[in-house]
Amino acid sequence: LRAALRRAAQAGDAREVSAVANVARFVLERVSADGGTAANRPTLVAAEALASEALAHWGDAGVLGDALWSLKAQEHLLLKGHRMEILRLLGRLTEAEAASREDIAHARESRDEKDLAMMLSFRATALMNRGKYAKAEPLVKEAMELYERAAERDKAYRHNYLALKDNYATVLQRQGREDEAEPLFREVLRVHRAQLGKAHLTTISAMNNLALCVKDRAILFLKDRLNSAAQPPPEMEAFSEMIIEARRIFMEATRLLEANHPLDGHTASIAATLAGNLASCAADGDESARCLRKALAISREHFGPGHNATRGYQGKLAQLLLSGGDKAGARAVRKGKDAEAAAGGSAAARECAWCHKKDADSAKFKVCSRCRISAYCSAKCQRQHWKAAHKHECVEWGSGDGVGKLTGALTGARSA
Repeated sequence: LRAALRRAAQAGDAREVSAVANVARFVLERVSADGGTAANRPTLVAAEALASEALAHWGDAGVLGDALWSLKAQEHLLLKGHRMEILRLLGRLTEAEAASREDIAHARESRDEKDLAMMLSFRATALMNRGKYAKAEPLVKEAMELYERAAERDKAYRHNYLALKDNYATVLQRQGREDEAEPLFREVLRVHRAQLGKAHLTTISAMNNLALCVKDRAILFLKDRLNSAAQPPPEMEAFSEMIIEARRIFMEATRLLEANHPLDGHTASIAATLAGNLASCAADGDESARCLRKALAISREHFGPGHNATRGYQGKLAQLLLSGGDKAGARAVRKGKDAEAAAGGSAAARECAWCHKKDADSAKFKVCSRCRISAYCSAKCQRQHWKAAHKHECVEWGSGDGVGKLTGALTGARSA
C-alpha cells in the first residue's frame, strides 16, 4: 500500500491516492481492533507508518488540489482517527493529543459541525487515556451536543451520539460524580438493548460501564457515611443493594459474552475486564480470587505476560492472596510461576462451599446451576448449604431474582 501511494503521488493521480488511502483506512481499522498485544505491536508500528504516509500524500495540496478535500473529507478524518488510535495503542499519547489539537483548530475554521465533533471526540479520548478527565469533559460535552443536533437531522448519527454520551458519563464517573453519570449509563444501555439487542458487544460493554458506576457509587456512599461528622452507623442495606446490583450486571454481561462471542483480541479484553470487575464486588475472597485468576489467564493467553493488563491482574491477585495469608501463592503469582493462573483456574484446588474440603481435581466438584459460583464436593453438601444459607443469597445468572433476598441475608447476618 505504501508503494502504491508513492506511485500515485508521483504520478499526480489524486483519485488513485484517494482510493489507496481508503483501502489503508480499512486496514488500519482492522489492525487497531486487534488491540495493543505484544504480538500485534510490529503490525501497529507498520500501520502507523502507513497512516502517516497516506495522510502526507492525501493532504498534499500540490498533488491533490482542493476538490479532493470536498469529496473525501470524511474518509480523511477517519484515517486520522485510526492513526490516533494506533498511536494510543503504541503508548505515544502525547503525540496523539498534539495531532488532535491541531485537527480541532482546522475543523473550527471549516465550520463543519460533524467534522468538529469527530475531532473533539478524538482529542477527548486522547486526554481520557492520559487520565486528564477534567480537560476532556468540555470537549466530550461539546462533541455530544454537536452529534445530538446531527442525529436530529440524520438518524445515522445516533450511534455517534450514544458513544459520546457514554464517554461523557465515564468522564463524570472518573471525577467522582457517579450520581450524575449513572442516569446517563442507564439511558445508553436502554437504547442499545432496544436497537442492537442484549447480546451485542456494544450492549455488553454498556452493561459493564453501568455496573462499574453502580459499584463505585456504592463505595462512595459508604465512605461518605463513615466519614460524616456525626459518625452514624453505615446504611448497609442501601450499600448492599448497590453492590448486589453491580454484581448481577457483571455476571449477566459475562454470561451473554461467553454464550454469544468466541474469544479474540477484542472480546478477550472485554472478558478479562468483566472478570476483574466482578472480583471487586464478589461475595467473598475465594470468589474474588477465582475471578482474578480467570482475568489473569485470559489476559496472559491473548495479550502476553508483559502486557499492562496482565501485570495489573497479577498484582491484584498477589495482593489478595497476601492479605489472606497465602504468602507462597502471592509470591508464585508475582513471579508468573503459578500453575493455577496459567491454567485459567482449572488447576486450582476447588473448595466446597459447605464443608470447605479442597481438591486439585476440579472435575470432582459440581457448581450451582443457578449462580454458577458456589461449588460442592457432594450432593449432600449442596443440599445442606442450600437449606442453611445459599437459597437466600443465590442470584440467578441473567435475572434480578434474589437481589432483595441477598440484601436481606447480608443485613441479617450483620445484625446477628
